Amino acid sequence: MGCLNALKRIMQVALETQEYAYEQILFSRKYTNGIGYRHPAIPIGLLYNIAVKLPARGSNERNAKSFWEKAVSLARDLVAMLDLEPYSQFTFLGLDARSLEDGLREVAHYDHCFSLRQWHLSFTPQFLTIFFGDGFNADMKQRIGWDIADAAQLAQVLSVHARPGTQVVPIQLLENSFEQRVFSSMLPFFAHREGEPNKNYRSPFGTEGPDIIFKPLIQLKGNNIVLPTASVLGPALFEAAFAAWKADKTAKEISHLRGEAAERLTKYLFAKHGFRPCCENAHYDLGDKGASECDFVFEDEENIILVECKAKALTRGAMTGTQGDALLDFAGGLFASQAQALRHERILRSVGAIHFRDGTVLEFRDRHITRLSVTLLDHGALQERLMLRNVYNALLTAQFTCDASYTKKKQVDELNANLRLFREETSLLVAAGHDINAHPLNAASASVAQLDVLMEGVQSLAELRSRLSTPMTFSTYNVLLEYFYRQKMISQVQTTMNSP
Repeated sequence: MGCLNALKRIMQVALETQEYAYEQILFSRKYTNGIGYRHPAIPIGLLYNIAVKLPARGSNERNAKSFWEKAVSLARDLVAMLDLEPYSQFTFLGLDARSLEDGLREVAHYDHCFSLRQWHLSFTPQFLTIFFGDGFNADMKQRIGWDIADAAQLAQVLSVHARPGTQVVPIQLLENSFEQRVFSSMLPFFAHREGEPNKNYRSPFGTEGPDIIFKPLIQLKGNNIVLPTASVLGPALFEAAFAAWKADKTAKEISHLRGEAAERLTKYLFAKHGFRPCCENAHYDLGDKGASECDFVFEDEENIILVECKAKALTRGAMTGTQGDALLDFAGGLFASQAQALRHERILRSVGAIHFRDGTVLEFRDRHITRLSVTLLDHGALQERLMLRNVYNALLTAQFTCDASYTKKKQVDELNANLRLFREETSLLVAAGHDINAHPLNAASASVAQLDVLMEGVQSLAELRSRLSTPMTFSTYNVLLEYFYRQKMISQVQTTMNSP
């Protein structure tokens, strides 16, 4: 079939079978009705990762329709053997500690096979500018010939030409917006050459295979550029710019920038809508247990939103089903931030206030508390609040061990420390008369890009709370699709009420 033919068909099917909103395809799990038959879904992610490997033109495109049907059938058969598709909305409900790792691994692997890594392309210039700032521009310009301002400009140029469906554009259309020497220096960083992406992708299990996510463009022979779909370009633009920046940086410098940038972006999004934190990176004492810190707190007369930011990225090991990786990514993202925020909530509910070292006092006053976890990048279903609800009880009894030689032993130790904190704070809340089943309901989670969508048009913290932690679910395991369906339902109710 060739890469172009395959990509166009893949995106066409994705757009026909999934919702499209917020400049992206909103992938969802499909369930059977009762005990009826459910047609197997098309593994869009798997097909996409195979298609980008191919030469632009196939050897027998006249029979492309037949080849496409065979490719879809084979892909369905492969994922059927992996048994990744849930048959019921209740598949992961009440996971116990013993099955926790298996369940999380299955969820992350499903996302790799059935969805794409994406965000709204229009947000990318803001993301790049706030993430990096302008302090690195002079060094990057001298070292590699382009800087972050150029990367942000490329995002703006791509937004003019990219569409939900696959596009092929002359390279000249992009080059015209830059000085020739600048664009020439950028191209190797932002474009795979034809046949280069995913060249080591042999199966949906290989951690080194899926590298299409690290560059947004595919450069064809003859100087045309492939734009697979607009929504995958933003994350890949960031990855390409970040890879170029970090080439001469230490691990400490890299970690420092990611952590600071996650907080900077979160603060920027709240400020964009007129919200200022009452507490920012504020510390308070815990007696003989040391101290704790709140990243951000936003409050009004009725609400307290406790925000904890995490810069940990979803690893390719988690995407491709490597044992333990999905658990550790979940632990370092959603769970770590929720465990920290739960301590803040427990002190507010049991003591009535948190007294910070800088003299600031945060009083409970019987207000609604929302614990918001913000990740730098999308973690898929691993960060969806329903996932936390499903595994909540398992987290209260779980503890994990590993060999001393395990390369991620430090992360396992950190997970166990957070599990102990989680158990302690939960037991203290229960002892004070709080219902354990209520705790997951005021949890909320989103990536920075998802939060930008969720906050669009928000005028109050009460409105934001209703978008973040409404106690209902459509079991999509997609943060934005949940919001899309809720808004659609609200619109239908309003239409019904206003009709004569």
